[in-house]
Amino acid sequence: KEIIHSLQTACLIAKDERDTNLERLILEIGEIVGRFLPPEAYLAVILPILECDLELNEFASLECVKKAAHVELLGRYMEGTLPKTLKPSVLKITEILANQNALVEDSEAVFGSTVRTLGTLLDVVNADFEGHGLMAESTEKV
Repeated sequence: KEIIHSLQTACLIAKDERDTNLERLILEIGEIVGRFLPPEAYLAVILPILECDLELNEFASLECVKKAAHVELLGRYMEGTLPKTLKPSVLKITEILANQNALVEDSEAVFGSTVRTLGTLLDVVNADFEGHGLMAESTEKV
């Protein structure tokens, strides 16, 4: 968890200081870290931050810059993750990212980060599932 918190802090600092080179480097490190950590490790840290605002119906309570940083870092972790290990969390991630408040956000940065991260999630799961299995399981549970 320490590395996850450290990357979050570094990413927030880079965003606050508008240091795009540092931010890009931190996000690349996030992708590498995602290769070695189980998704549960980073999801346990990032999703509650985003979910907390959703439950309070105050998604704007995080500053837009911070919110975008968390969403972007989540996307990069997922890029490094093996699809089969991400599968159990796909529906939860989608639920949190695709909520109406996140997508109707005033900030272009948050909207863009959210759409890119949802795209990453789809790319990662599609790489392994090729459209079979995932949808069948999700419709069985409904």
